[in-house]
Amino acid sequence: MPRCPDCDGAMTRIAYGMPAPPLREAAERGEVILGGCVAGDFSPKWGCIPCGTLRAEKEKQKIMEQVIDRLRKSRAEAEGGGAGILD
Repeated sequence: MPRCPDCDGAMTRIAYGMPAPPLREAAERGEVILGGCVAGDFSPKWGCIPCGTLRAEKEKQKIMEQVIDRLRKSRAEAEGGGAGILD
């Protein structure tokens, strides 16, 4: 089981879809995190219950971080000072 990069706690698997009663009970015990009914290609696979950190698969996480970094740089360079996409 992976460790959280932020607090070093144990990461918990995130389950997507309509949860049946056994899965809801597992979530109440902290054995799984319910991620909602719809999952996409970049939906996180692991979450840290104590600190709230979410992680996707390593390659997808890198892509997401690159996209966010580009958006932040673009916003910083934009003229006009209006609210940006990440505000």
